Amino acid sequence: MRGLLIGAALTMSLVGAAKAADLGRMPVKAPVTATLYNWTGFYVGGNFGYGVGHNSSEPFLGAPPTDRATLAPRGVLAGVQGGYNWQVNSLVVGVEADWQWTDERDTYCFSCAVAIGRGVGQEIPWFGTLRGRVGYAAGSVLFYATGGVAYGQIKQIIDCCFGAPTAIVNNTKTGWVAGGGIEAALAGNWTAKAEYLYTDFGNVSNVQLIPVAFGGPATQVASGDVRNHVGRVGVNYRFGGQGYVPSGGGASASAYNWTGVYLGGNLGYGVGRNATTQAFAGVLTDRLTIGPDGVLGGGQIGYNWQSGAAVIGLEGDIQGTDQRDTICRLCQPTAGFLYQNFTQEVSWFATVRGRLGYASGPALFYVTGGAAFGEIKTTVNQQSPPLNATSQFTNRKAGWTLGGGVEAALLGNWSVKAEYLYLDLGSISQTVIAPGFTASTLVSDVRDHVARVGLNYRFGSSPVVAKY
Repeated sequence: MRGLLIGAALTMSLVGAAKAADLGRMPVKAPVTATLYNWTGFYVGGNFGYGVGHNSSEPFLGAPPTDRATLAPRGVLAGVQGGYNWQVNSLVVGVEADWQWTDERDTYCFSCAVAIGRGVGQEIPWFGTLRGRVGYAAGSVLFYATGGVAYGQIKQIIDCCFGAPTAIVNNTKTGWVAGGGIEAALAGNWTAKAEYLYTDFGNVSNVQLIPVAFGGPATQVASGDVRNHVGRVGVNYRFGGQGYVPSGGGASASAYNWTGVYLGGNLGYGVGRNATTQAFAGVLTDRLTIGPDGVLGGGQIGYNWQSGAAVIGLEGDIQGTDQRDTICRLCQPTAGFLYQNFTQEVSWFATVRGRLGYASGPALFYVTGGAAFGEIKTTVNQQSPPLNATSQFTNRKAGWTLGGGVEAALLGNWSVKAEYLYLDLGSISQTVIAPGFTASTLVSDVRDHVARVGLNYRFGSSPVVAKY
């Protein structure tokens, strides 16, 4: 459901913002005919990005499940794409196929330091998609939504109990994908895009056989969801047709003026990947990932200064989020055994960032980075019937952020952006002490991956718009 929310929220925001700005256009110094740039034709290209999964995992010996944990495979990805666009007035429809290599992987283990330790790992070596695209063309800028079929390889690794041999199973899965992005003309037949995709590969379930020599005969079953959040940038070359000319009469690509103060709002999705350890009496026993994910929204304010095609600026933003994740260790309470729930939430975060960009007419390609601040809440619930204890902690942290995106001018002083941010809020540590339980120390590295779209209004005179 959250995957559907993010796909719908991001893509509808892009298209809706474009249409709203078109209806409320302000007069400009140079009139523009949006259909002068034609998106029709075949194209091929390449891309580079980052993927983060958020996959529920349940390993168990027999039934019921022993644990409910989060696997968050993460890593860089790169690939190729090809497709065809067909344009009628401002409507662009098309089809695109792509293939991606990735190094996304994650593992967890409970009771790692003792013979009965149990663990599961997941890797995504590659995936591909076949998608339709529908977009709104504002001249040389295309705002689009996309969706279709996804397929890929999922490697499941099960390592359980008394040193039994590790079981590795490769699954080829088919599912679905949805997302959206912004594509903008550079020069000639070249374009660049920033894009978000959510992929759902369904469920994988594998079995590990445990021989008698290692505590068997028994079977360890690990089942889990496979979901992936992908942010990437790409470059395309379109065959045939007239290439992009930034402006008539020899004017430069910087004929659109980005200088000025701007104010806006944004909507997006965040996927945390907080590597966590738990130690009892100083002995590390558990290595796991807590992955708070959820919808976020907020506002931003900033200033751009442009010289030629170079744009530099400063931006601040604040976000409210509903990001949270809960996992459990020994989920089914049994007298004399410890049962634990871990929940982490990201209540809010804010950033203050510099921006450095390259302006190609009505499109701004930029990188951004600076300081980040946020609040993380952690709840630990412990049960060993008849005992029960809940410990809560709140940490406010400062760290850093880095990212990039594409911002595209509409008409008048309105612009829309698609952006990715990586946040590192450092480490949090809490000692859990409750009557009747052994004291433990929980340490988490707080990392967040954010994909969002935003709508900005720049104050001041209307920009000079290049003829495209």
